[in-house]
Amino acid sequence: INNIFYTFILKELFFKKVSKAFIFNNKTKRGKRDY
Repeated sequence: INNIFYTFILKELFFKKVSKAFIFNNKTKRGKRDY
């Protein structure tokens, strides 16, 4: 159960990082400021 919880947290962090990077890329590419 600990392992499942750990992987879940890792996945959450990973998705947050990816979505943040994606938003940043969109902002810089088109000059958009919406998050």
